[in-house]
Amino acid sequence: MSEVWSHIDGSNNCFVGSLGNVKQIIDNYERYLPQSFNYGYCIVGIKGVKRAAVHILVANAFIDNPENKLEVNHKDFNRANNRANNLEWATKKENAEHAAINGRYLNNGRKKDPDSQLRYMSLAVNEEVKNKIEILAKKFKVSQKRYTEMLINKEYGKIIDN
Repeated sequence: MSEVWSHIDGSNNCFVGSLGNVKQIIDNYERYLPQSFNYGYCIVGIKGVKRAAVHILVANAFIDNPENKLEVNHKDFNRANNRANNLEWATKKENAEHAAINGRYLNNGRKKDPDSQLRYMSLAVNEEVKNKIEILAKKFKVSQKRYTEMLINKEYGKIIDN
């Protein structure tokens, strides 16, 4: 998939791409702007705009917002995945419902630890690891989710004690 570019309003020669990149063009020289992280969100410094969240730049450029919703939701919960096809405009309520439906909130309404959740998602990507987790979870008579949580939290003793 090739990246489509859109000029960033209020900037001098800065463009945001549909794959979540940001670049500046000066005298026919393209320079990708470095992105830093703030609470897991990609942030970029743009002259004339100051600091901007990349997911909001992408959404403004590539996603229609006919209902003027104020928040941008990452469909896959990965705050570093700022591809236009992973983003959608949402209300605060819709964003919270999306998180709750997909198990991103604890019972008391507090958000889960994003670092723990990202580690969990990265494990799920690797099919081989996923298969091993399934086998070992059965062996130790715990759910796959609980087994993975114990690995993430380094609770090895609890696996053996059960």
